[in-house]
Amino acid sequence: MANRSDNDVYAAKPQGYKLRFLTTEVASPVFTGKKDRKGIVASDGGYIQVELIDNETDEPVIDGPLASKQVKMVLLPANFGDVWTSSEFKNSIQNHLGKKKNILLGDDLSIDLKYGRGTIRKIWIKHDKNHLRKVKFRLGAMMEDCFCEIKEAVTEPFEVKDRRNELISKKRQLTIDDKVSQLKNVGRRGPCCKRLVNENIKTVKDFLDRLSSDPLALQMIYGSSGKRWEQTICHAKSAISAKTCNACESSVGSASHMAPILVNHDGVTELAEVRSYEPISPSSNEITTFDQPFDAFSFIEQYNYDDEILYVDPFFWADL
Repeated sequence: MANRSDNDVYAAKPQGYKLRFLTTEVASPVFTGKKDRKGIVASDGGYIQVELIDNETDEPVIDGPLASKQVKMVLLPANFGDVWTSSEFKNSIQNHLGKKKNILLGDDLSIDLKYGRGTIRKIWIKHDKNHLRKVKFRLGAMMEDCFCEIKEAVTEPFEVKDRRNELISKKRQLTIDDKVSQLKNVGRRGPCCKRLVNENIKTVKDFLDRLSSDPLALQMIYGSSGKRWEQTICHAKSAISAKTCNACESSVGSASHMAPILVNHDGVTELAEVRSYEPISPSSNEITTFDQPFDAFSFIEQYNYDDEILYVDPFFWADL
């Protein structure tokens, strides 16, 4: 029999084939990044596989030109429907999300089918300096550079998380025995910390004691006022201890701590009011999430980005 071209072979069934994931369930949640993580895998922990099948019989297509074509992996929004056209599929591909560009990465973004089947061993969601909010996607598979239309394949939705967001909410509770550098907006290397230490204010307890005995002098040493000062006081008042400190005048578990707030009017600093802050239960493993973490080394692994460039905001290091 004479050899026929690809177009001749499949001209009778231009839309008779489709791609199919062997399992449409993706292990969820998927954490961003490739470092010490599995990336995107099937719900049973194995590799995701895609195959070419006959649209009418659902039988695998194991020979012919299409059985060795290249398949591309893409991300789709979670609300992508179960019925679609080829143009709807292409228009729904999600390459970027906010400041994150090219969010789907990996060695197997494009794979060659062998006997109509391909395995996706290593793909992941980008992990860079831009934190990713909790979001859901679907994984899609499409055949490129094909002489006929092949129906795409789509998985069920899966959740994507940024591990940094979870770690920040589970940081260790501040105690009154911690160094004063652990306080919000103080930092180990900043001039504020040096001034406090020079005045023998070395721990959170020292800070609270001075706040109780001479708040005006403490603020002068601190060197700032307004929101920044209030945040530091609030953080200090959240510290826990089984012992009674002079500023709290009660042990852990008391209903609230009173924090004097100082304001500046025309260059004159004065005690304006007293505000109440609820302390965090000593049995809780969570604390309030602040703008910057104050223990960089416990988070350093989370900033080992996919592009191999270690980026950490300067304020991050200032809180060491």
